[in-house]
Amino acid sequence: MEMKRNRIGTARQLLTFTAAMLLGGEIFGVAETLAAKPQKVKVINMPLVVTTPQTSYSNTIGGLLCGTSEQNQCQVPAGKQLVIEHVSGFIFKPAPTAFQNTGTTMAVTDSALGLNGAGFHNFLATKINDPAGGITDVFVFSLPFKMLLSPGAKYYFSSVAGISVSGYLVDVQ
Repeated sequence: MEMKRNRIGTARQLLTFTAAMLLGGEIFGVAETLAAKPQKVKVINMPLVVTTPQTSYSNTIGGLLCGTSEQNQCQVPAGKQLVIEHVSGFIFKPAPTAFQNTGTTMAVTDSALGLNGAGFHNFLATKINDPAGGITDVFVFSLPFKMLLSPGAKYYFSSVAGISVSGYLVDVQ
């Protein structure tokens, strides 16, 4: 029993030492030794260097909106991977609708991921228009969304009036 207590005590000391070193804390006896021998340190401000070339991405290729239907799919450029970071959009439904939410599906064709164009992600849209009248009910959605698509992959959102997809393109090595 005494041997087990010694092991637990030793393990506890080792964990305390490791945690203090990782968190930059002080350990009794070590801090005094280090403080007794001050070191000169030169601080250099280095600019952030991005190692992977990135190009901002929006689904308005050449000023034209893509991804709003199966006939108007967006395609990832050859030699690039698309990292999607945010999606938002709106959906029109004939008024009046009794429901407060509707949805859209993101369909993806990416052979590297094994996706064949079927619905892949679903997004919930909330009604935002005045319920008192109008000929069209408007639903919106907006959220951070992270997805990586391969070169040549295609995507679109079903039943949307408008969609905004943003992120960045990364060179494939």
